Parts: sequence; structure tokens; C-alpha cells
Amino acid sequence: MAYNKSKFVEAAQKLLNQGKVPQAISEYQQILKYEPRDQVTLMTVGELYIRQGETFQAIDYFERLAQIFVGDGFLTKAIAVYKRIAKLAPEEIRPLEKLADLYVQQGVMSEARPLFLQLAEIHLKNNRQPEAVGLLKKLLLAEPDNLRIQIRLADLYQAMGQTREAIDTYVSAAQRAIARGDHAECEKLADKAIKLEPNNLAAIIVKARSASAQGNSTAAAALLEQVPDLEKGGEQTELLLDLYLKNARWEPATALALRVFTADEKNFGPTQKLIEALLESGQGEKAMAILEKSRTPMIDAGEHEVVSRLLNELAARLPGRIEPLEWLVETYGRTSDSFRMPDALAQLGDALVAVKLYDRAKQVFEQLVDREPESDSAKRKLNDVLRKMGLLSGEEPPPPPVEHHELELPKAPAPKIRPDMPSAEPVEVAASSTPSEPPLDKDTQKFIAQSLTDVDLFASYGLTQKAIGLLEAILRRAPRHTPTLEKLLDFVLGAGDDRRTAELARSRQEVIHCLARAAEFRDDDTGRHVMRVGRYARVIAQQLGWSGAALDTLEQAAQLHDIGKIHELTYNRSFSYTTRGQLLGHMIIELEMLQAKLAKFPDFPSETKTLLEHMIISHHGQYDFGSPKLPMFPEALMLHYLDDLDSKMESIRAHFEREIGAEGPWTSYNSSLGRPLLDARKFEQGEKAAAKTSPEERAAETSSPTPTEQTDGSEPAPDLFSEQKI
Repeated sequence: MAYNKSKFVEAAQKLLNQGKVPQAISEYQQILKYEPRDQVTLMTVGELYIRQGETFQAIDYFERLAQIFVGDGFLTKAIAVYKRIAKLAPEEIRPLEKLADLYVQQGVMSEARPLFLQLAEIHLKNNRQPEAVGLLKKLLLAEPDNLRIQIRLADLYQAMGQTREAIDTYVSAAQRAIARGDHAECEKLADKAIKLEPNNLAAIIVKARSASAQGNSTAAAALLEQVPDLEKGGEQTELLLDLYLKNARWEPATALALRVFTADEKNFGPTQKLIEALLESGQGEKAMAILEKSRTPMIDAGEHEVVSRLLNELAARLPGRIEPLEWLVETYGRTSDSFRMPDALAQLGDALVAVKLYDRAKQVFEQLVDREPESDSAKRKLNDVLRKMGLLSGEEPPPPPVEHHELELPKAPAPKIRPDMPSAEPVEVAASSTPSEPPLDKDTQKFIAQSLTDVDLFASYGLTQKAIGLLEAILRRAPRHTPTLEKLLDFVLGAGDDRRTAELARSRQEVIHCLARAAEFRDDDTGRHVMRVGRYARVIAQQLGWSGAALDTLEQAAQLHDIGKIHELTYNRSFSYTTRGQLLGHMIIELEMLQAKLAKFPDFPSETKTLLEHMIISHHGQYDFGSPKLPMFPEALMLHYLDDLDSKMESIRAHFEREIGAEGPWTSYNSSLGRPLLDARKFEQGEKAAAKTSPEERAAETSSPTPTEQTDGSEPAPDLFSEQKI
């Protein structure tokens, strides 16, 4: 017989009308045999059992319904059903546990928390402590920051005699309390743990941290000093050492660090921290005594860079002491650091000469000459010592003249639109073309690589003048080398009273110009465009009668407006965008570049900086073209129009150049300008050719001088479309 749900429902309703509830339940149960997930039928059967007074049977059907809701993700409906069950059987624990779990799943801890606590109390009243612990742990997982629950759990562990669990939970709660700034609660909980285990290290540490945080360093140190085996290191030792150093208790700090080092020479972390603190406080002699003991184990452990740094700092703070320089030479020898060894030998030799230890200085400079036989400086130092020792006759040669190298920044060429015509008459500010930098030969590349490495070394020693001289030597061989120019700019900006710095401080324009040059070195097209726009700006502004700050601001912004493209684009084989360029765009990048450079001029006017920043981000002129702001003052508006003009003229020039061999005066469609273009020169020549009527005229035309071959000695007429690469 086929299943027909409607018949079962009709039969059940008829039986209910007759008051035959058990028989009606049976009919509904027939439906559940075929459709066990029928939610309406389950609810109906449960309600009918309640009418019959059979609560447990009703709960069974309600729970089946709730499980279906949970499985289908209807947690709110499941919660409603379990609430109904909890009312039917308030003494039952399982429905409350289910209800609490559902509230946790929904994230409604305000409802879940009282249920968990209620259940825990029920278990405790019935002497079921493990079940209560399980519930509190489950609640703590849901609310890890609930300090009250954590304390309740720790107390329960203690009541159950589970001491280890109680101590760990008290310590964890104390750590949570100190994180919240509740130092009173932290110390109370730590004391509970210490009471259970007097030497519990974690409890002592957290209590000491609390005392230190409250400014009671003495009490914190007293707690930690009682900890056994401090020489083994660890958190307690580091904290105690920090407390000593913070309060300038140098003697106990030294004793503790050496105690740890003596126990294990590989554990040199505390001694390193002590040495750094002593150097910072100006106690170089004490630092040197400790470093003398620890430097060899540190080098053996691979910490030679740390040792080198400490020795260099020690030598700087104790200029009259030879030992740090001798140890530095020894360190570089042990690590076979042939690159930094010559500088260390030179410093040691100079220090020995200063204290008149000429024999030892002679040996050191001989080693230096052996290492660098081509170094005039090393030979000169050795000869000076030999003269002082009477081993070399002759007068001391005069010192070499100090060279002052000025960085010549070539000006950009004037713009040309078409490649087939003579140059235009120059304006006031004549611009020479900037030839492309020829490829560097291998010797020059090697020289640059080695020199830049030396520059970094000189910088690490604070030898700024030496670094600047070397950078300028690179520029004499490779005047357009971008990394060198940028490094030089950074050095001269930070070189104190150095002559070049003073010049830059007097003329901020050179900083702007160097930034613009960086764009030219990376990308000739961008560089020439930037420099051209700068010169347009000056000429037009002068014609308009602008002067002073307005003229300077306009020219500076003009030179800067596209420098971000050196980082926006990549130039390997073909043009493409860098990831940074794709994400930020050149306007944001150049804004960052400008801000980074001007940060080195603390006196740079903030108002001028704001104007430059606005002109950079608004030079595209329209929101649709990527500018986050529209030009809002005359200089910004002029920059936008000049940038747009030069870009369009460059597009025309490039288009004519691509189609130089095409017949007829019209070019193909120019997509950037949205039109074809007329080559006016070809058009004029075509008109003249059509007007010729006789062979004699055409012959005369053939024999007549070209525009650049004047027979009368006069200057040729200016031609706006001359061939000149830009």
C-alpha cells in the first residue's frame, strides 16, 4: 500500500476530535516512519504527549526536533526548543548543557555564562567535581580573558587536591591580571601559588614583574635574588639584570653577568647587555674589562659582528686606549675579514703613532702596505713612521691638496616636435642636449661596486668626508650613476658644517634638481620631460612677471612632478609597471620621495612643502586622470597645463618619427590625441610642387640652396620641426 501522508493526518485529526489522543499519536508516528525529519509532526507528537502528561516522551520528540534544527544550522530555533525542554524538566542537566553550547556557538556569552555556572554549581552540589571542572574549562575556552572564571577554576582545583593544576591556574590568572594592570589581584594570586609551592619560579617572576611595574624595583630584585641557580640564566636572570641596570646598580649587575658567563661561556647574552649598558653610561673602562673576557667566546660562537660593533664603539669612547683597536685587528684576523682589516690596521697604526710607539706602528703599517701595495695613504703613513724613527731621510712631503668636486648637472634639451627639421631659435635659457650614458666597462663597474662598499664602511666609521670624496670620484668616471648621486645627496645633506652641505642649505633648489636628475638617469624620456617642463615654467613665469617665491615654487614642482616614475616603472628590456607602481602610482611615490628628502631640512618652510605636495598630486589636472586633488592656485594650474602640453607635443613628435617614410602629409590615427595629424612641412612642399609650371622652375628649385645652406651668409630661418632627439 502506497504512503499517503494526507490520509494519516486526516485520521489523526478525526481521532483527536473524538478525544482519542493515544490513537492520534499512533497515526502521527506512522508519518514519522516514512518522514523521520518532518518537523511539524515531531512538534505535534511532543505537544500531544504533554497533553497526556507524558513529559519524558515529549522531551524525546522535542530533542529530536532540536537536533534537526542544529544540523540544518537553525541555531535560534534549536535554542527555542531546548528552552522548552528546560522548562519541562528543570532538574535535567543535559538540556542546559546543550543550551549553553548553542549560546557559545552563537557568541552570546551573556546567556551562556550563567548557564555554565549554574551547571557547575549543580555538579558541585551533587559531589561531581570533575564534571564541574570540565564545564569551567569549557567556559574558559570560550572566554579566555574571564579572570573570575579562571580564579574559580583554580580554587576548585585546590579544593579537589589537584595542587599542580591549581598552581598553574593561579599563575596564569596572575599573568592575566598584570596584563590588565590589576597589580593587587596579581600579587594576591601569585601569593596563592607561592603558598602552595614556595619556590615556584613562575609565580615569583610574575610577582616581581608586578612590583617592578609599580616602581618598586628593590622589592622586585629582592624576590628574584632568592631564586636558586641564577647562573643558569633564563627569564629570572634577565629580569634581575634588567632591574640592576635600570637602577644603575653596576656592581651586582656585573657580578650576576659574570656569574652566568663563568658557569657557561656560551651564555654571553647577559655580559653583552651589561657591556652595552656600560658604554651607554660612559663607563668605557669597565666595559673593556668585561669585553676582554667575553670577546673570544663570542667570536667562536659566530657573533663576530657584535664583537666588531662593540669594539668600534669602545674605541670611539676611549680614544687614548690601544687595546680595543688591537682586539679589532685580532677579530678581523680570526674571521679572515680581509675587507675591513686594512681600516682596522690604519686606525691601530695611527693610535700607536699618537702614543709614540713607533716600533709597533711600523709593524702595523708594514702589514697594511703588504695588504694594499697600491695605497699611497698606507705608504705615506709608513714613511712618516720611518722618518720619526730616523730610518728614512728627507723632508716630509706636503700633504696632497684637498680636491673640491662640484657635481655638474646638465640641463635638459629644448623640446622638438618633429625629427626632420632644423632647430628653433633658442630662448633665453639655452638647453644643451643630454647624451645617453654609454655602457660602463667592466673595470668601471668593478671600481663602482668596490667604491660603494667602501663608502658604506666609511659611513659606519663616521668618516663622512672620506665617503663623500669617494662618491665624487665615482661620479668623475660615471657622472650619471644614479645610486652614487643619491648617496652623495644623502651624505652632503647630513654632513654638518661641510662646505657642500652649506651650499645646499643656501640653495634648496639643488636638492630638487638632484631629485629630478634621478628621474633622468633611470629613464631618459621621463628625465627630459621633467627638465623641459621646468624650463617652460621659468620662461613663461618670467614673461608673466612672476618672481621670488612663486617662481621658485613653480620651477621646483615642475622638476619634481614625475620623479616617482623611476620607481613606478621597471625598465628591464621593455617598460612595465612595478608592483609598487601598480598599487600606488607615481604621484604617491614621488610625494614620499619628496617628504623623505625634505625631512633632512628641518628648517624647510612647511608652507612651501605643502604647496609642492599639492602641485605634485594635482598635476594631472582632473580626477579622471588620477589626480586626487584639482589644481587650486595659479602655480599648480600652470604646472598642469605645461605638463599636458609637453606630453602632447612629445606624442606628436614620436608619431611623426614613426611615420617619417609615409607618403602624403596625413599620418595615421593617433590614439592618444584622438585624431590623425597633418605634417605641415610635407603639406607645404606638396603645394609648392603643384604650383610649378615649367621645367626651368623645377630645375631652379633643384639647384637652389636648402634651408640650411644659405648663400648669403645669413642665419637660416628658424624651423620648429628640426631633427633633434629628445
